[in-house]
Amino acid sequence: MHFYRPLRPVAAMTFDLDDTLYDNHPVILRTTRESHSALQAYHPALKDYSVAQYQQVRDRLLAAEPEIYHDVSEWRRRAVEQVMLEVGLPSTQALRGSHDVMAVFARWRSEIEMPEETHATLAALAQRIPLVAITNGNAEP
Repeated sequence: MHFYRPLRPVAAMTFDLDDTLYDNHPVILRTTRESHSALQAYHPALKDYSVAQYQQVRDRLLAAEPEIYHDVSEWRRRAVEQVMLEVGLPSTQALRGSHDVMAVFARWRSEIEMPEETHATLAALAQRIPLVAITNGNAEP
């Protein structure tokens, strides 16, 4: 990396939450498991709906609307809604169901455990500069 002008003193530091301040992999695994269980429990027609089937719907949606990739939460919600429509739920119920499943997703997505070493590091940094955490919007730590 080359800098073509002098760097000024650091005024603040930002952190992306996922995989920077904590290990996000187990959070996503648990969130996916719990939200898929909520999908299956939403209606008897979804009881045996597999993760692979759901992923096929997500893939089709992405192929049809590539820009949806930039809004992962809406992509997920729309896929859940499409799944519900494909098993025969009326559109109003599918829309409501997609929001219900996304509420489960949001709950588990926000269940994170911050390691003690992260707290200690942030506390030390906070004595010197303002700190800001950023997220893609689907976590509320």
